[in-house]
Amino acid sequence: AAIEHTGGPVIPFRGGRVDARGPDQCPPNGRLPNPNTGLAPGVDSDGRPNGWRNLAQHIRDVFGRMGFTDREAVVLLCGGHAYGRCHTDRSGFAGPWVEEPTKFSNEYAKDMIEDDWLLISDEDVWLDSIGASELRPATGLRQYVNKKKPLKQSAPWVSSYPPGMYKVVGPKFINLRREPDVGSDVIGHPEEGSVVRILTVRLFGTAVRGLVDCGGWVSIIGTKGVEFLKRQGDLTFPPGQFLVKQDAAVYDSAGAAAKGGEAKGPKLPKGTKVDVAEVQQHGKHVVGKGPSGWIRLYDADKVEVPVQRVVAGVNENGERIFEDGGEANQMMLVSDMVLLWDDGFRQHLTDFAEDEDKLATEFGAAYKKLTELGC
Repeated sequence: AAIEHTGGPVIPFRGGRVDARGPDQCPPNGRLPNPNTGLAPGVDSDGRPNGWRNLAQHIRDVFGRMGFTDREAVVLLCGGHAYGRCHTDRSGFAGPWVEEPTKFSNEYAKDMIEDDWLLISDEDVWLDSIGASELRPATGLRQYVNKKKPLKQSAPWVSSYPPGMYKVVGPKFINLRREPDVGSDVIGHPEEGSVVRILTVRLFGTAVRGLVDCGGWVSIIGTKGVEFLKRQGDLTFPPGQFLVKQDAAVYDSAGAAAKGGEAKGPKLPKGTKVDVAEVQQHGKHVVGKGPSGWIRLYDADKVEVPVQRVVAGVNENGERIFEDGGEANQMMLVSDMVLLWDDGFRQHLTDFAEDEDKLATEFGAAYKKLTELGC
């Protein structure tokens, strides 16, 4: 029922087994292949773990003992590994096989063929620095991940990226995060070709990040040295609608608002939208003229925007949380990768990567056979 409800095939099921009457007839090592059988330390000339052909034969032996062909073995792994993830406190391995591990699909087969995979171990602590610590296996184990190890690089000069108008140069969109931390919520997706207003620039490790006037942070230079934004010119301050994020004092003049002198009347409460007809910069202070007087919008030396510019798709209807546009953390076991490397297995893997309906049909038949065998 769970497979059917997540988009998989409808599989007729009958409890029990047809080949044995008691547990004494079950194999002592169960019916799942051991993902490390036959492997040896080091890698071969192709960079694959030594002994991987032994592991491929082990998979054949385990499934063959139950009467399954190569194709049935591949389809069971393709369908079964569309779900769930590995846990270091269980198998020792870590992470999900696919991006959507609660939905039946042929993503496992497609990703194995189409994506780049890197062999790592528990010693690859650099995974932590790119938000992929969940892919680090237990001590002594190796697995594959869909990541690239960052090249060693020196931190860029922040002075080379002063505040200003910046154009998104790629990819199709970038993440606008609530905080400069890459684990922070994504609150917007500035698209390629759009221009953002960077008020403050800070260095975080080897990444240069900028505070945008709508109240979020973007990466100008990513941790791997990739440039996502290119400076177009100095800051401009057009009028527009602004959203008060912290109670804002109102002043009689632009100078008073910049100096933070005696306020005029009650403050504008948090959540107020203000139509600002004029914006002025006084040193590090940027102020705007609203219907009731002048308010301070933000300070160039601060890392927060108390009065944010309203931008469509970001905060015009309150803050939205977007799906993280970053690459999903995925892994493959060596016993998965042998389906790609072994000539006999690969032809079937390719078939299922190209045809999800074929995968669903054949997985349903093989899974029914597996549940009824019970061996």
